[in-house]
Amino acid sequence: MQPDLILIYTGHNEYYGALGVGSSVNMGYSRGLVNLYLKLRDYRTTQFLQNVISGIIGIFNSAGSKTDDGNETLMSRMIGESLIPINSDMFNNGIDQFSGNMNDILKMFKDRNIPVIIGNLTFNAKDQKPFVSVKDGK
Repeated sequence: MQPDLILIYTGHNEYYGALGVGSSVNMGYSRGLVNLYLKLRDYRTTQFLQNVISGIIGIFNSAGSKTDDGNETLMSRMIGESLIPINSDMFNNGIDQFSGNMNDILKMFKDRNIPVIIGNLTFNAKDQKPFVSVKDGK
């Protein structure tokens, strides 16, 4: 199949989406490690190990005092690190991961002579406070 055009919308989930540097579902800050995981995840051995690890973590989480009232959104559960200060190591790792991913995607389509349009989702940030204010000196 040869598409006429690829349209890519970016924005808003680079840090907190699955496998993002601020996500509760991540493989650390190494883009190489994330890519290795993505290549291995279809193997049954990897799936088995993932299920075992998830089961063990689930046992410890259910024994803790954390309660889930069922009103949590998927996005709120995905956030592992809610404070990512601008120009911090985590912030820069997110930029590196996003840039590397975009470069890989664009190269793949360029090699196949498929045109790409990149856009950003619109949003209204007027009067929106940041999640957390960062104090000076941090």
